[in-house]
Amino acid sequence: MRKVNAMRKTPFHMMMLFAPAMLLIASDDGAVAVPAGIVLRSQLEDTVRARSGARIAARLSEPVYLGDKLVFRQGTVVKGAISSITPLPFAKRKRRLLVGDFTPPQVVQVTFDQIVLPDGKVMPVSTAASIGVADIHRAIYSPNRPRTSVKQALSDATRPLTESKKLQRLGRAAVRALPYHPEFLDRGVVFNSPLLAELKTMPITLTDADRSAGNNVLYTRLLTPLVSSSASADRPVKAAVLRPYYAPDGALLFPAGTTLDGTVSNASPSGNWKKHGALRFEFRSVSAPGREPAPLKASVVGVEASHPNALSVGEDGRITARNSRAGQLLAFASLVGPSMGAAAPGSNKTVFARAGQGQDLGLVGIGAAQTSSSTATGIGFSAAALRIYDRIFAHGAEIELPENTPLLLRILVGTGGKVDNFGGDLR
Repeated sequence: MRKVNAMRKTPFHMMMLFAPAMLLIASDDGAVAVPAGIVLRSQLEDTVRARSGARIAARLSEPVYLGDKLVFRQGTVVKGAISSITPLPFAKRKRRLLVGDFTPPQVVQVTFDQIVLPDGKVMPVSTAASIGVADIHRAIYSPNRPRTSVKQALSDATRPLTESKKLQRLGRAAVRALPYHPEFLDRGVVFNSPLLAELKTMPITLTDADRSAGNNVLYTRLLTPLVSSSASADRPVKAAVLRPYYAPDGALLFPAGTTLDGTVSNASPSGNWKKHGALRFEFRSVSAPGREPAPLKASVVGVEASHPNALSVGEDGRITARNSRAGQLLAFASLVGPSMGAAAPGSNKTVFARAGQGQDLGLVGIGAAQTSSSTATGIGFSAAALRIYDRIFAHGAEIELPENTPLLLRILVGTGGKVDNFGGDLR
């Protein structure tokens, strides 16, 4: 309690009590103006074929606040359409060609034009075109989180087979196995879409659950893009508060829109042998419009970003990625089939056995494997070597945090004490 009282007497606390009045523009009827530039972060509800003009529906993965006012809840439906499709250059297709996929990859841009409010009212909006981001991983530091077991890793890998619409996903997976196939926007792809024009809406009444959500955790979005290979130490970093932050007694400390300033403390580039990059940064001051910055200490405890591997956040806020031990073991296990074939070259394999040897190369590999047992064995070794290289020997991936990356911050109180019991997540 002494820490909370001390915090309430600090200059930045008094500053934040008056910040909402500066951040909100309200009309006589109580409506608030959502300014242009506010980012709608949404997640695609269902897989959509990539065709120009195709309609899509997504849900907000982050609520939209202005100051201490909630204007759009998390889960609100937004609708739009695919505005443009452009092919990637040939240099970006090499990896796909190796696995028998000859479809030119495409960049799909989407714009949103409607927000469907909970009462069914449709509000027209205008957003800038945005590109969907796939392979989104969420990581939250937990000191007591156990290591992922091989059994859990296998369970996660087979989860798509047990979830809803599994037949639909299996059908699309079969289509993607074709050498030339339509492109899709996958379910779960994330869009960051800035509003192009101001819109007015009535604020939503906050509940006690809204005020207590994420207690001791600050929800923010990154304003400074960072890449582990190029982010030098002491590089300035800026973030903005996404959700208002309240003291335990209900007093507003940080309204949405408050800005945080900090620096990169450590950045490590990726390397060979699947060494992934790493980033660490902290925030040291907080500011609001018309006010002098006040001191603050906050470190990262959660992040949501795109990466080919699962992300990890350490106790000191270091963001990196971890390789799957189960995936590495399975990569070596892929040598078993072709090795058995090499040991018995004269054996007559079944159609299914040959298909299994060539499945990593799509239908091209499956078809070529049917020509003979020796061909199936050769394709099996090639696919196994490619898989082992990708998971063991290949160059690791950088940690890339683009603008608007959601971050969870833990506030460090005073000079050394810290709030250890934090809650909330990024979903």
